[in-house]
Amino acid sequence: MNISAPIIFKKSAGVATITFNRPKSRNALTMQMCRDLIEFISGLNGDEQTRVLLLRGNGPDFCSGADLREMTDISAVTPQARAAEVGLNVLDVSQVLFTALHKVDAPIVAGVRGYAIGAGMQFVLAADLVAVSETAKLAVPQVRLGHTADHGESYYLPRKVGSARAMQILLLGEFVTAAQAGQFGLANWVVPDMGLDAQVDGIVGKLSASPPAAVFGMKELLRNCFHNTLEQQFAEELAVVKKCAATDDFVEAMAAAREKRPPIFRGR
Repeated sequence: MNISAPIIFKKSAGVATITFNRPKSRNALTMQMCRDLIEFISGLNGDEQTRVLLLRGNGPDFCSGADLREMTDISAVTPQARAAEVGLNVLDVSQVLFTALHKVDAPIVAGVRGYAIGAGMQFVLAADLVAVSETAKLAVPQVRLGHTADHGESYYLPRKVGSARAMQILLLGEFVTAAQAGQFGLANWVVPDMGLDAQVDGIVGKLSASPPAAVFGMKELLRNCFHNTLEQQFAEELAVVKKCAATDDFVEAMAAAREKRPPIFRGR
């Protein structure tokens, strides 16, 4: 593990951790960082050893989105060339990255302090459980930068906060405070800054100690529920619960309940 790398990737005890590690740049993302993220996240699909994916930022901020200093001056090129360059970046980087994140089987936990802007906000939206510190400031500022959502915000936000709130956040590009994030449903927990790491570690510890077939299956059911009819959801529930019942963890859970003791899940 290279602690000086712009992103620190780590796998330990069933937890995969992504730490954005450019605190002097508010953890802004370069194109190479995005490519590295794609490689790491894509490798988690089908990884039975990873029970949780944790997203966090080093320093006072989570992630401030794209590093605008890396962008070349495109004012002198033709409109067609600008459209082609931006379109290629979206198609080859943004959409690939957040599609890979959407496909992760394990629950995704985000611990957010300070700025979560643009792509940083999308990492928050893609997480299954979110804890924010009172310093958190979230925004999708693309309209104010002359373009539109390009990381999936227009997909996730209406599902998370409803159409009216999504319109407000996306059209105005204003900051959402930590308190508003909790009120709107963008965050599960709003805690003092000093308590954020402990809150996140508690969440991750509970998930990593849970039976993965049940946790992964529950995430799958919730991810699909908005697209299914009731009959389709019943069918998926049946398939998932049968899969869980075939595991040793299910037997252990039932035995522990009968014996009134804490279960020990081994992930099989």
